Amino acid sequence: MLSSSICAVLVDDDKLVLSSLRRVLDSIPLCRTETFLDSLAAAEYLKSNEADLLVADYVMPGLDGLGLIEQVRLRHPDMAVLLISGVATLEMMQSACRLGTTDVLFKPISAQALLDSVHWALEKRNAAIQRSSLVAFARHAMDILSTSPAASPEAVRPPIFPREGSLEMDLASNQLTFNGRTLELSGYEYLIMEILMRRQGQLVTHNEIRRHITGAEEPKNVASDLVRGHIARLRRKIEKDPSRPRLLRSVWGKGYILSLEFDSEAS
Repeated sequence: MLSSSICAVLVDDDKLVLSSLRRVLDSIPLCRTETFLDSLAAAEYLKSNEADLLVADYVMPGLDGLGLIEQVRLRHPDMAVLLISGVATLEMMQSACRLGTTDVLFKPISAQALLDSVHWALEKRNAAIQRSSLVAFARHAMDILSTSPAASPEAVRPPIFPREGSLEMDLASNQLTFNGRTLELSGYEYLIMEILMRRQGQLVTHNEIRRHITGAEEPKNVASDLVRGHIARLRRKIEKDPSRPRLLRSVWGKGYILSLEFDSEAS
């Protein structure tokens, strides 16, 4: 639950989609939503107004969603950002991640999936702001101490993956089928599951996951907590008991292993 009022900016050139998404955001207590059919108008609005959350469509005339995010990031570095899209390409998702987008959601988006992503994006933003404040305070304290005499010294892929155990993934529909159940995945969740399934039974390090979702050799802009957050959400979808994972296991300080050798109790 959100404890204070927020301003959300919603941008989509499709009136029906915009209206549908707005109804979902308006259901959030203390949320004020500004909507735009034109990405350039949204960019102009954000030049002189504060916002906590940006939800933007990817394909729009004039300035696409990635271009909009790149522009507003300069003035709003801490703003939570979600990108929505009707297409799923590796290049688009990696570009979005490099721009600091919290997640990519694919149309059609269920109301619950949007609400979950919005709440998580805002929680992550608030935590980052608190960490920044603590760092600034610590640096200020160190500056004071340093002047005192007593001072001491993180291509497009084949659309369908071969079945692995009881898991099957379909990029075209952005779906994960687990034990016969179809689960809705976000863009980053899909990319994480992709590399884990390719390396099923093997350790995949934190850096390997970050490189995969950004496409960058040195993914400095992707914090470990972003990966951990998506891992936690994946576990809620595939684990019988997410607090005691049997399929998607952590290797402390190193990364994760997807193990599909499980008995019927895990389903």
